[in-house]
Amino acid sequence: SLDAFCADIGLPTHISERWSRFGVSGEMKQVFTLLAAQRKRVAEAVAEFESMTHVGVEDFLRERGLI
Repeated sequence: SLDAFCADIGLPTHISERWSRFGVSGEMKQVFTLLAAQRKRVAEAVAEFESMTHVGVEDFLRERGLI
């Protein structure tokens, strides 16, 4: 849902309420589609990385001083 998506990416609730009431432009729908696809690809890549290395991505990045 739009509310869940906005919450997941950290947008304030008034934004999702406004978009639900007035609609979302075609350009924003494309942005949302891109963001959702990117989030899915990152989640898949993280799962694949962790299954091959048996090391959590967060631990991996922290050990290398990246976060």
